[in-house]
Amino acid sequence: MKLASAALFPKQRSKKKLSKDTLAAITALMNNGFSLQQTLSILDDRSCHTLFEEIRCRLEKGEAVSDFLIEYTPAVYGRYLSGFLMYLPFYNALSLSMEIADSDDRSQNELLKGLLYPVLMMAGMLMASAIFSLTILPAMISLLEGFHLQDQSYAIMKKAIPLTAVTVLIIFGIAVIITFIATRKRHIVASYRFLLRFFRDSLPVQIASRNFTRFFLECVRQKLSTIQCMDILMQLPNRPVVSYIAASLDASMRQGESLEEAADTALLESSLSRFMKTAVYSSDCERMLEGYLEMTKVRTETQIRRFSRTVQFVSYLMIGIMIVLMYRLLLMPVNMMQQM
Repeated sequence: MKLASAALFPKQRSKKKLSKDTLAAITALMNNGFSLQQTLSILDDRSCHTLFEEIRCRLEKGEAVSDFLIEYTPAVYGRYLSGFLMYLPFYNALSLSMEIADSDDRSQNELLKGLLYPVLMMAGMLMASAIFSLTILPAMISLLEGFHLQDQSYAIMKKAIPLTAVTVLIIFGIAVIITFIATRKRHIVASYRFLLRFFRDSLPVQIASRNFTRFFLECVRQKLSTIQCMDILMQLPNRPVVSYIAASLDASMRQGESLEEAADTALLESSLSRFMKTAVYSSDCERMLEGYLEMTKVRTETQIRRFSRTVQFVSYLMIGIMIVLMYRLLLMPVNMMQQM
């Protein structure tokens, strides 16, 4: 009776996913020689018992763990996992997916932290300038006119400040919209090709080249061949630019070109092309790629710091100008009364 009911009403699988800590523990134990069954027994507790039981049942039915592992993996790792499972044991593929995803998040967070504050500061300064010139400045000019004081420069500022602030805000808004559209999945490769053609060493190209190198380095660390690395990178669904670079390099190499010759094309920033040439002839390719990533990290931090300082200087300068204007406007009636 139980078998019949189970056939008619199969047990529904849990929609929960294994946590990051659990997945890290699984890969750590299996990389140290434990079997999957032993690993599940060691890590079994109340938080993951149900999922572990489902995995055990599927293994007992003869299913390969690589066929269903993605169902229990968070999407942030699963989107990389499918490509890696074609070439690596599942625990190596899982470890590699976790390392790439975590590295990706760290890189994006560092970039956002460096750029978000100065951009928001500039936008706030422009809005404050517009509000000042549209509300406070007219009231002060009216006050001066009540004292029969007229200064043409303030009337000019009354028109110039809001016009300048609004113009810059519009330009800023247009730039944000263009960036948003250009970075959408269906447009980002075309945008990258445009930047390669006209601004090969621009910051977006540098970031794309660094991302490709990070993924390629992780594959190299797994002792995969160059062709296997490119096959994996071509299948990254959420990294179209990395996939485009890998596909272009793969096509060149399959036509008989070496990695050195393929990397010399205008697909990557010029610094990475030079590093790739050196890495081909180096006995330690992995170390050369790590050196490039370290160089780009320092370079990006320097560029962000320079941009941030420039924006902060302009913002503080504009705030200082507004404070001086308000101070002068407030003192003009007092100075007039002292002269009477």
